[in-house]
Amino acid sequence: AKAAIISENKQITSDLVDFSSKISNDYYQQFAQNRRGRRKNSFYQLVQQLDLTPAQSEEIRAIQAESRPQITQLREEMRTELETMKSLLASDASDEELQQQHEKIQKLREQMGDLRFANMLKIRKVLTPEQREELARVMEQRQQQRINRQPTPPLN
Repeated sequence: AKAAIISENKQITSDLVDFSSKISNDYYQQFAQNRRGRRKNSFYQLVQQLDLTPAQSEEIRAIQAESRPQITQLREEMRTELETMKSLLASDASDEELQQQHEKIQKLREQMGDLRFANMLKIRKVLTPEQREELARVMEQRQQQRINRQPTPPLN
């Protein structure tokens, strides 16, 4: 009887892990879809808010297209390094290994930030002084929206 209970508990645990994994995967896919949709929408909204001319719009798209391969590569590297960190945290990895992995991730974040900043400088040159002021206002507004979002509830 005890063996049957242990077997049943193992099966329940396995089912819960599978269920949790499916929910996490479904949530991630939904989140990724929403982000992609927001990103496309975001540019359209920016064009509307800044009242860009067609020429400005094309120039900005060209700036974004130029950096897209680098951004894609950095995102992929980031995804890989975050997965590695997740595995290291779940293993018996030393503090030194975890610290090294953390430094890799920080370096990638810095590279992504530098690339975004370089793009912003290029885009800024395309805008009129009034559009730059509006861009600053829009960016401040978006930052406030991010700050005001509800935090994720803690895991129990």
